[in-house]
Amino acid sequence: MEIYLVGGAIRDRLLNYPVTERDWVVVGGTEKQLLELGYTPVGKDFPVFLHPNSKEEYALARLERKTGQGHKGFECDASQSVTLEDDLLRRDLTINAIAESSTGELIDPYGGRKDLDNCILRHVSTAFEEDPLRILRLARFKAKLTNFTVHESTFELMRHMVARGDLRELPPERIYAEFDKALATKTVSAFFHLLDQLGASEELWPMITKQGVDRLSTVAAMTSEKDFRVAGLLHFNSKSDINAFSKQLKCPNRLTELSLLSSTQRKGWQHIGTAEDSIQWLYAIDAFRRKERFFRFNQLLALMTKIDEGTNNQSYWLDVYERATRVSARDLAEKYQGAELGLAIKRAQIEAIS
Repeated sequence: MEIYLVGGAIRDRLLNYPVTERDWVVVGGTEKQLLELGYTPVGKDFPVFLHPNSKEEYALARLERKTGQGHKGFECDASQSVTLEDDLLRRDLTINAIAESSTGELIDPYGGRKDLDNCILRHVSTAFEEDPLRILRLARFKAKLTNFTVHESTFELMRHMVARGDLRELPPERIYAEFDKALATKTVSAFFHLLDQLGASEELWPMITKQGVDRLSTVAAMTSEKDFRVAGLLHFNSKSDINAFSKQLKCPNRLTELSLLSSTQRKGWQHIGTAEDSIQWLYAIDAFRRKERFFRFNQLLALMTKIDEGTNNQSYWLDVYERATRVSARDLAEKYQGAELGLAIKRAQIEAIS
């Protein structure tokens, strides 16, 4: 039984990127051997195990044959006869198909180091097209590795997969996982640009526009906050479009919450009217019960206003909020009750900021 370090850890180290996780492949071993050594099995579909101490993933070298649709439609062969080269051949990109032995020797049967040196994203074999998620994964690498280009043969293969309708196999959860990882990359807009060039945007998110991707690019240069970046991407969309996007990807509410607020309440923030208008707007966005969200929303709109070179009302709204929260509901409760108490609090808040 031989164990090799594989994939992203080697790629990132060779690129002088920080290595955040390590994956291992076990050649010539069996499930029984790993269980006897204290490894814990993970999942049911593939022979993957957690190391008893490091908790890193160790997978038996395997061959796969597609037998049906979806990411579970594979037949797996993890017998002892499967070689390291066999295992590396089924991987997505050559730069991810490099292994390292226990003595530090690099095994690179498919030219991964050369493609790293030449900054090329190239598929290892036709096995690439058996999992359409690899299209999104490659687009994410394009956003992460800013100076890399996609090899022409790989681009054409992905374009063929999109035209064939392969992306329809993907469940929303898998699409969202790649989208979420792409949001953390330096040039996240490159993720969307490549997918658009492949003709995948209409299938994945038809409501996203070039204008939105351009705004995302600008916002991403100013902040790494994911919900701010999403708000930039959806800045020009309606409430219904934002809800459709969130539903299509099954996004968590926290990621699109500010986008929805911006779509429906941006004009109220931009327009400073009477004291009563200001208090009504703060109640409309639930500012007094959702304090932290109000502050983040205020920051977001200040950032968008800076991009649009408009009037920044952030200081005004912070001042109005601070004055309104000085009003003591406890003191007023001595005179009013029920609906009358609510009206009395609003009147006092209006007076406090007049």
